[in-house]
Amino acid sequence: DEEANGAFEITVQPGSYLIRAQSGTLSSDEQYLELADGDIVQGVQFFLGGAGGTIDGLVLSSNGENIQGARVQLTRTDTEILPGVDIGFGSQDSQTVGEDGYFSFDDVPSGTYVASAIHPAYAAVKSEPIILEGNMQETVTLTLSGGGRIEGNVVLRGRPVPNATVMLLNSVSPKSTTTDNNGYFEMDEVNAG
Repeated sequence: DEEANGAFEITVQPGSYLIRAQSGTLSSDEQYLELADGDIVQGVQFFLGGAGGTIDGLVLSSNGENIQGARVQLTRTDTEILPGVDIGFGSQDSQTVGEDGYFSFDDVPSGTYVASAIHPAYAAVKSEPIILEGNMQETVTLTLSGGGRIEGNVVLRGRPVPNATVMLLNSVSPKSTTTDNNGYFEMDEVNAG
C-alpha cells in the first residue's frame, strides 16, 4: 500500500528480502532486510534518483565483425535472495543489437550483473561479472565464436532412423536438428562445456 505522502506498508512472511522503489524511469538502490517472526521495520527510506548506471558494449564475431541480430540479456547475479533472476530495472531486460552490434542498458541499479549474447549462427557467450555502482558506465565486448560440432547417428535395432529429432538441451542456447534418410545428424556452433 502507498499513501499520498509517499509512505508505504508491506506485510510479509519472515525471511530475507531485497527491496527497491521505482517510479517511471526513476529508481532507488536496493536495500536488504532480514525479518524474524513479529519484526516490524520502520523508517525505511528510498531516495529516487537518476535511476542508476549504464552497461553497454558490442557484440562481435571472433574476427572482429559486428553481429547484427544477436540477442543480449542482462542478469543480476549478486544476491542470495534472487540468484540469477531477472528483476527488471527500468529499461529492457534484453535487446537485439542492430547493424552496428551495439547494445546499451540504461538506468541499471547498483549491483553485479552478467551480460550474455546469443545468435543462431554462433555459440553463445557470457561476460565476466560486471560490478556497477551508482551512475557508473561499464562497457563490455561479447565475442561470439563458431563453437564446436556434434555429429552422429540415430539407430533403432541396428537400423538408421530417418527424420528423428536430436536435441541439445542447455540453458544458454538449446538446439535441435533432424536426421537424414541414413539416420545421420550434425549440429554446428555448439557451446563449449
